[in-house]
Amino acid sequence: MKKNLIACVTCFSILVSTSLNIVQAKEIPNNQSNKIKRQYIDKTPFLNKIKEEDKKAGYSDFYKNFNINDKNYDKKFKNFANKLDKLNKEDGLKNTFDIKKINESKDLKSDSSISMGSSGGGTYSNPLNMSRVLDGSTLLVNNPGKHIQGSIQHCGMLDKAKFNNYSSKCILTAEPNQGVIYESPNHFRTFNESWALVYTANDTYDANQQAYAVRYARKFLGNTYFWGAAKSGDKLWYCSKVPYRAILDRCGTDIDTNGGTICLPSDILASHKMEITSYWN
Repeated sequence: MKKNLIACVTCFSILVSTSLNIVQAKEIPNNQSNKIKRQYIDKTPFLNKIKEEDKKAGYSDFYKNFNINDKNYDKKFKNFANKLDKLNKEDGLKNTFDIKKINESKDLKSDSSISMGSSGGGTYSNPLNMSRVLDGSTLLVNNPGKHIQGSIQHCGMLDKAKFNNYSSKCILTAEPNQGVIYESPNHFRTFNESWALVYTANDTYDANQQAYAVRYARKFLGNTYFWGAAKSGDKLWYCSKVPYRAILDRCGTDIDTNGGTICLPSDILASHKMEITSYWN
């Protein structure tokens, strides 16, 4: 890789600036051709932001006690959603999720249209560069505001064999009313910011292992979407469950930071087994 690519230390100085653009990690080749040690992008600024958002929104408190079989769950969920909606309005933001649909729902426990998926578009964009994204990488994307699915809004897993151009359906994810599907990089560019992360074992990125994980994840295609799906089940899915289960089933590693009932996109970012290779906004 050319020396003029920005190394991690330089990345961090750019990261905390107000005009953050593309950041790329530096490769450090290992003795084995399929394994690479890297200087990854420092997560600290992102994790601090997540903690700040969590303190305001109460994501940890809500999802720590997540129990979809609780007889009072509909009421608890609606109260939580309305709290987030109020915070968004105070910040001058609207429609990060459909609060009207949530409040009018008669049975949230069976409503597959409630989103733990994406809502990109609008005035936001990021310069996601697919040449910088490794096969099997987990892609996270986010817009400003408080979201039902935590402080990071959406994610998917790159199946690079499916990538030809930015319209290619090559990112495995799950969406309401669609189930487990492929989405395009163009869709992931309709968010304010994006991250590319790799799974690491013993601090080393293994290209083959990560590629096997995303190939394994193809078996999830077509399965039903449900925002409250248990992590262990095979029939119901949401976006961040796709990389979570691919890495758990294929690599034997649990990348859910807090071990909760649901693995949120922010849980994946916080995992000590997931490292940031690139960031765009």
